[in-house]
Amino acid sequence: MNRSLARKVSLAALLLGWLPQVHGQGSLTPPGAPGPTMKSLDQVEPRRPVLPGTTITEPGSYYLTTNLTATLTITADNVTLDLMGFTILPAAAEAIDVPNEQRNIVVRNGTVQGGSTGLDARNVIGGLFEGILACSNASFGIYVGPGCTVRDCEARANGAAGIRVREGTNCIVRNCRIAGNAGIGLEVLGAGAMVEDNVVVGNGQNYSITQGHRLNLLIGELPARIDWPCSARVTGALRCSRTATNGIDVYADNVTLDLGGHTLTGPGASSGHGVYFDDLYTNIRVLNGTVANWRGDSQCGLYLGGGKADVEHIHAVSNTIGITASSGSVVSRCIASHNGDLGIIAGMGSSITECSAQLNGAGGILAGEGNTVSGCAANANRGPGIRSYGATLRGCAAYHNNADGIEAGPGSVVSQCMAQKNMSNGIVVLSGCLVTGNQSDQNGRDGDGAGFHVTGNGNRIEGNNATANDRGYDVDGQGNLIVRNSASGNAVNWDIVALNRVGTVVQAAVSGAVTGNTGGAGVNATNAWDNITY
Repeated sequence: MNRSLARKVSLAALLLGWLPQVHGQGSLTPPGAPGPTMKSLDQVEPRRPVLPGTTITEPGSYYLTTNLTATLTITADNVTLDLMGFTILPAAAEAIDVPNEQRNIVVRNGTVQGGSTGLDARNVIGGLFEGILACSNASFGIYVGPGCTVRDCEARANGAAGIRVREGTNCIVRNCRIAGNAGIGLEVLGAGAMVEDNVVVGNGQNYSITQGHRLNLLIGELPARIDWPCSARVTGALRCSRTATNGIDVYADNVTLDLGGHTLTGPGASSGHGVYFDDLYTNIRVLNGTVANWRGDSQCGLYLGGGKADVEHIHAVSNTIGITASSGSVVSRCIASHNGDLGIIAGMGSSITECSAQLNGAGGILAGEGNTVSGCAANANRGPGIRSYGATLRGCAAYHNNADGIEAGPGSVVSQCMAQKNMSNGIVVLSGCLVTGNQSDQNGRDGDGAGFHVTGNGNRIEGNNATANDRGYDVDGQGNLIVRNSASGNAVNWDIVALNRVGTVVQAAVSGAVTGNTGGAGVNATNAWDNITY
């Protein structure tokens, strides 16, 4: 045997040694015919068809195979009924009736249109009703008992109510559309229900809800009324055509109203308020949207009378008054523009932050006693830009107003503010005020205004700068302390009556270039409290 053949034989033997041992596998003949591998629908969920005239008397799963023209009655617990898209339409009775107390009833997916009530489940405890259209019933569309859930249903053109909850305990009404019912749209009795995200419009009365429920309501039309603590959202831009009527009335504590970026538009000169929060209630929050064209006599885009209001990201435009918030309120990041009277009014102890008031008829911002006004701008208002009564104003700007820029009442603090190009005075203070670190420039466009006009007594005017005004500092009161201020380019820099305490007014010298750390080079001041003309 030659060497090549020997190698091939050896390799074949080696490969054969690696192959697994093969054993007999027994008979390949099947023992019998193959059996079923899948369960039938009746095995997965045994269901029985409902025949005309049937009363369901046993627990189980049932379904319709056609429309019914007689009442379907349920007298058992633990029943699931699938209407399969069909309609139950008796001539003069309930479409579906549960006459006795039953538990765990489920009805879904079809239409109930009875001569009396569509789905009468008022005796059901712990039921689930979904995907049901209840329409044109003489009495109630859907009527349920305690512990029931009604979701993704529609109730329309019913007589007494679209959906009625007999007892709210643990009930849920969610994502339903309730429209065009002659009586009440959604009626919830008892207490303890969760009601959320239902569209309720065009009913004789949209809501009738007792106190003590958990409510997330949608508002889809004006006028609307809220009588319960709740969270409410506006579904879109809404217009009120009724005169002498408020857009949304709130008669409850603890209400949040989210405009969702939409506009509530009033009917114009004969309107009510856009949103009216009654004086007897507190803790309302209104945010994210616009109120416009509520122009009735003394009417507001927002009237929040009860106190402790929180107003955020609201644009009040072309109303008589833009926003009125009572004591203890917070108004932040709002815009009030083109209102016939005042832009923003806030009562005692309130905060107004980062707001803008412009082109309002009687003034921009009116702040009550104890207010804090910070980071706000008032521009081109026909009255004063910002007026306060004993408030703290910080970092605000008032410019191009057709009266005074800032008016600070007794006990106010005005700091780090700017008043520019106002028709009359830049900053006016009455008595007992602290005015520090402000800039007032080019005020007195009518020829008779001051950068700082001090009309009262006992004020401290310190560290301010007045430039290019008709008068820089015009002090008419007595007993004021006026130190460390500066003035330049005013027609009259200092106009101060006797009996005030005034730091020496010195003229800053004109010097050449200043180099190095020379401190007060070029200023002839000899005292840290001196006032400087430059």
